[in-house]
Amino acid sequence: MTRSNWEAQRRERVGSPKSIDVQLSDMTIDQQGDTASATFQQAYRSDRFSSTVTKTLKLALQNGQWRIVDESSK
Repeated sequence: MTRSNWEAQRRERVGSPKSIDVQLSDMTIDQQGDTASATFQQAYRSDRFSSTVTKTLKLALQNGQWRIVDESSK
């Protein structure tokens, strides 16, 4: 999927919903030095769209703060 197609899909799915509910479960965190990864189940529900995915966030410690540097879901 191209970046522009992804952006259009995201705007359609999550743009201006009347309500949003996000639930996280089964989180595991693996930290090695200044990097970490968090994997969890995410259940997203709005009046326009719903999905449940396994999401992984990769983080890096930058200037004393954890920053998300990559995100993937399946």
